[in-house]
Parts: sequence; structure tokens; C-alpha cells
Amino acid sequence: MQLVDSGETDTFAADLFQPRPAFDEMAQFQRWSSDAAEKIKTAMQRKNCAVQCVQLVVDIEGVFLVIHFQHLLILGHAKSATGVIMRCLPAEQQRTAKRSLRPLDEVDKVRIEAWASPASVRPAGNKRQKPDDPDDWDPPVEKRYKSLEAFLEDCSSEEEEVPPPRLMLTNGPHQASSTPAELSLLDATSVWEYRIKTEATIILVQVGEKPEKFAYIRCHREVRRQLLLQGAVSSLYSMPCMRCVVEVAMKLTSEGSFPGPCGEHGRRIEFVKRCGVALQALNPNAEHDIKKLPTAEQYAIRVAFGEKDKIYEGCLNPLCMSETPAWNRMNLNRPGEPEMIMSTCDRCGSPKALGRHLFDDRWLGDLISSRA
Repeated sequence: MQLVDSGETDTFAADLFQPRPAFDEMAQFQRWSSDAAEKIKTAMQRKNCAVQCVQLVVDIEGVFLVIHFQHLLILGHAKSATGVIMRCLPAEQQRTAKRSLRPLDEVDKVRIEAWASPASVRPAGNKRQKPDDPDDWDPPVEKRYKSLEAFLEDCSSEEEEVPPPRLMLTNGPHQASSTPAELSLLDATSVWEYRIKTEATIILVQVGEKPEKFAYIRCHREVRRQLLLQGAVSSLYSMPCMRCVVEVAMKLTSEGSFPGPCGEHGRRIEFVKRCGVALQALNPNAEHDIKKLPTAEQYAIRVAFGEKDKIYEGCLNPLCMSETPAWNRMNLNRPGEPEMIMSTCDRCGSPKALGRHLFDDRWLGDLISSRA
């Protein structure tokens, strides 16, 4: 992916519909996609057509259009050309494509980079240790899992060959059914099939020569900025707080992806309001008014803004404060319960929470952390 100026660009994107259609619905697209590819190819052969490549893709979010031109265009000209190319779509999808068409931006870049291939969603096999004498081996009792996430976490890093599922998007004899995936957490092949049907990216239509790199721009509309910020925060935290959102937003600012809290194009009040809107969407129960936060949280936010020195996170034992912090992590949970980690000083054994406020999760290490 290549960053370009926002005035003109050669790559545009649009959302045709969301959410991702079921696999049995995608199986019905096969004949339509072949006809659509022929119609798009015919339209691209017209005189003065500037379109170089068209992709219609089903990813984890829905059906996504990417259209690449031979030269730089403004959005208005791109919409006119896209309207001609997309006449193969139903009328409603044509209107949706034209309405949602935009220069490929940073949110789209993150989306494309997250596209999953069938190979990338293959679960690792669980290695089973067998004795030297096969006669002494009894097959282990199958372990039952409460969720797909629990199954994937238990997969061995030493991968065992997982038989591939048989999947096709066409209708014919001697092939896998396109009925909705039925997940069996006792069978790695079933898990793989389920993840392909629900997560893997499927290219419905691709016409023309795909460029080596797609061009993208920074997000300039507030809706897109919110999507960028919320996506960045949710990738790090399951239950974020205001401090988490501010720290991620400041990181995006340092990378040039987000307007900062001060300077020519940003004001502190707008920056804080933008972070509050993101927090409301991600964790409605969290306090987003900075003035109502605990003192330690307010201090941490001021550190993120660069107003204060970095908060000391080492051991508070006077004998250790002049040394480089080093922590041991201990799991305090009982078997079968969620992980609960407590950090203790590697030198004196004092808990990291000793002498610190309990309402600030950074003092407790991972014990009450808001990280996922």
C-alpha cells in the first residue's frame, strides 16, 4: 500500500452491502459473477475508459468494491466512470456503490491488510504424545471446548496435519455442500471449514491487471476518522477506558493518521470530544468526561498529551527505585478459571500494586487490566 495526497488518487473503494453474506448465498453468486465479469470486461474495452482493474470481494465485513484507474482522478470523475462499469449490478447496489464510493483511505487499507486466506485460518493440530509401544496407548478422551476462541487457544504450536475441507462455490456432483457451516469443536477439519465459510476472503470478480501496490489517503471525514480510531482501540482493548482511547489517538497523531490536540488543524477540546465519541461506541458504560475521572487517570492522560513526565512504573521499595524495573508474573487463578496475573518485583518480591491506587489498572499490572 502506498500513501498519496488526497487531492487526486487512482484507487477508489465502495461498500456494496453489509454484513458478510452466508456461504450458501455466496454459492448462488457463481453464475452471476461470471456474467458480471464479462460485462465489466466489455465496458472496460470502450474507448477512453480509464479503468485498469476492478475487484468485487467478500471479506469478513461484507461485499467490498475496489476500482483502480490508469491515472489520477477526482472523486466526481471516478463516480461517473464507476457508474458505467457497475451497470452489471442490480439497481440498488449501483446506487449504493455510487453513494459510498470514496478514495481508498487508511480504514480501507487496514481492512485489506486483514484479509484472510483459507490457509491463514487453518487451525493448528493438537499433537498427541504416544508411547514407544503402540499397544500401550489408549486414545485420549476428546476435550470439549466452550467456544471457538478456546479451541484456537488450545491448538499446539507444533502443528499436526489437518485434513482440508472440500469447499466449492459451484453446483455440481461429487462436491461439498454449500449449506451453512456447522461447527464441531471436536474436529479441526470442521473448525477449518467453518472459518473458511465465515472469515476467509473470497474474490467474486476480478477484471483487469491488479497493480503491485494500491494507493491510499489519510482519513479526512469525521466518520472515517472515528472508524479508524475505534478499530485501532478495539484491536488492543476489549473494555477500553478514556486513557486507552487518548493514548491510541495520540499514537495515531504521531503517525500522521489523526489530527492532534493542538496546532494549525487541531484543538484540545475537539480532540477530547472525538476520543469521547469513540469511547461511547466501544464501551458505553465507561466515563468519558476527563474531569470526572480519578486523579491517576487524569494524570496518565496528561502524560499522553505530553504535559507531564512519564509515570514511574517500577517497584516502590526504596531499595529498588534506583534499579531498572523487572517483574515476575504469577497466575493466581484456579484450574478452569480465567487467567488472573499478579506482578511482583524480581528483586524484593513486593507486589506491583503495593503503595499504588487500586483504581488505576496500570499500577496492578495485568491483574485488573483492560487489555484483551
